Amino acid sequence: MENYLQRSPIISKLTCGVCYNVGGEDGDRLSNLPEPIIHHIFSFLETIDVVRASAVSRKWRYLWLSIPYLNFNVHNICSNPLERWSLQTTNEKFKDFVNWVLLFQNGSVSIHRFRLSCLNRVDDYTFYRWIAVVLDFGNREHQGVLNLPTCVGFSRLKSLDLQHVEVLDYNLFREFLSSCPLLENLYMKECFFHNFESLDISTTSLKYLTVDEFLLSEPKGLRSCKVICESLEALKLHFGREIDRCVLKLPPTCVGFSRLKSLDLKNVKLLDHSFFLNLFQVLPFLRI
Repeated sequence: MENYLQRSPIISKLTCGVCYNVGGEDGDRLSNLPEPIIHHIFSFLETIDVVRASAVSRKWRYLWLSIPYLNFNVHNICSNPLERWSLQTTNEKFKDFVNWVLLFQNGSVSIHRFRLSCLNRVDDYTFYRWIAVVLDFGNREHQGVLNLPTCVGFSRLKSLDLQHVEVLDYNLFREFLSSCPLLENLYMKECFFHNFESLDISTTSLKYLTVDEFLLSEPKGLRSCKVICESLEALKLHFGREIDRCVLKLPPTCVGFSRLKSLDLKNVKLLDHSFFLNLFQVLPFLRI
């Protein structure tokens, strides 16, 4: 990475939309907060704003080097509305900034969350290199756009958010999920699944599963959904009105849903209504 990044990116000054008051009494109180609390506060900011904030306080000067929450958004790389950058220039400046931050991160700090919103112009090599670097820091949560290689797994990944994602190889998708043994939260919104009609999700670690408003590319679309997750606590399946009702295939007994507390179904047809009624008897805390 050192060879790839030749120079540090130029970071613009704080804009009026982000204001940090550290000169008065309130600022002193904020600066004197314990570092974990400051990390939590900064976790809601874009990483570029965290870097800018480090310039207004001596105590924060090197704080951005050890922030366990990295949020990169290409749309925030240019803070001056008067500057007109081409897509290529914006993309290059964004890549320089991400490289620069990852290059100087404290290697002893585990990254808890990595959020990435970038242009399609980011090449696969750059993207995979970023993922590899983040995983070396012990990443727990990744959000971004990902083309899966032939063999990959995130052994520490706990949360996965997929929105407007095209899944071209269903077997590869299943292998990917099985290679995430600690995955607890899977959120899929408006995803496209090609060349298959059945979605099968079976994992022991998953606690929260959401499939929200599928927009399907094929005329018939997804016709069945099989869910067997013994640790599942919340299940939400919402399918668009433009497709036929999806059939939910449940496990043969309620054992597979013994911890289920929340069930939210839309445009879903159950093959066995008796099983659905039994859920109320064996799961007294279930909310529908």
